[in-house]
Amino acid sequence: MRSTGITASLIIWTAAFVGIYVLSAIPGSAKYKATIGGLMVVAAVLFTAVLSLDSPQR
Repeated sequence: MRSTGITASLIIWTAAFVGIYVLSAIPGSAKYKATIGGLMVVAAVLFTAVLSLDSPQR
């Protein structure tokens, strides 16, 4: 059960970093790209926090 949370966390963090990398390749305003990248990281942090609340610490 615990490995499922770790796997999901790795997937969401990998998706966030790939998304940030893709954003860096797209031409446009750095302000908007930074905002979207920041939202991706915040979403990944929140997702990881929710998963850690689901599985109790030992």
